[in-house]
Amino acid sequence: MAPPRPRPALDWDDLRVVLAVQRAGSFAAAGRALRVDRVTVMRRLDALEASLGARLFDRARDGCTLTAAGERLLPAVHDVEGAIAALDRAVGGGDASLEGAVRVTLPEWLALGLIAPELPRLRARYPGLALELITTNQLLSLVRREADVAIRNVRPTQRNLVQQSIGPFAFALYAAHTYLAERGAPSGRWAGHDLVIFDDELSYMPGQRWLMQHASDARVAMRATEVMPLCAAARAGAGVAALPCLLGDADPSLARVAPGVIASFDVWMVVHPDLRRAARVRAVVDHLSGVFAAHRPALQGSVAPRKRARRRGGTLAP
Repeated sequence: MAPPRPRPALDWDDLRVVLAVQRAGSFAAAGRALRVDRVTVMRRLDALEASLGARLFDRARDGCTLTAAGERLLPAVHDVEGAIAALDRAVGGGDASLEGAVRVTLPEWLALGLIAPELPRLRARYPGLALELITTNQLLSLVRREADVAIRNVRPTQRNLVQQSIGPFAFALYAAHTYLAERGAPSGRWAGHDLVIFDDELSYMPGQRWLMQHASDARVAMRATEVMPLCAAARAGAGVAALPCLLGDADPSLARVAPGVIASFDVWMVVHPDLRRAARVRAVVDHLSGVFAAHRPALQGSVAPRKRARRRGGTLAP
């Protein structure tokens, strides 16, 4: 009787597929996270399941769920992921090169309103560096290397992460000049006015609670899960929106609506301690710190719209 054929060694790329499908819930979403197509995800998973002789996911039209075998495998895959991330940090943490990509996770409105326009200054100083901006409100894991640097409005609870306070970001009420010319300013009474606000699941967002308390008699024209759609709707004259002062004050088509700044929240820049030693990460952190410091009055809403500096070459002139 011939001895059993040895099973092929597990491939980390295939194990990453398990994590991506489990986290994203579907092949298509997992493919986007891994930057491959849906068919590649399915093919890799099929090969892994054939190698293990076990089905890891139940596949349905509305997504994928782990089977019992998948649940047993998942902790071991997490351990492998953590070990590889630790090895990557140990090797790359002391890298003295000022070349390569640095992944920064942050809200989309901050990327569009401040960080992306300041990229030429970083590139002029460090032409070998490239930013990868991951625009999401989700708290990506720095430990698992889902990002190198995080800009968050929640102070990290993990003690091993290095955190730096950026300071408060202010929100105020804004409406288009055309809207105010037609409707007038609310001035304490909101009946007959329209709002463009966050979805109910984002009731914790700055300004949302104030609007619910003080403008409950206004009509809701639109709800959204991101800041930029609210900004676009307000600019079009669809209603009053609570927006970051950085965006609202810089938009000539918008005007502040009384009572001015209605909310603010503290923001933190976070990096893994092993990556802090990498020259490329340190250069990006120093650059971001300088950008936030230079624009602190605008971020805190203390610069009146009519006194805001002109834009020059995609950046705010001092």
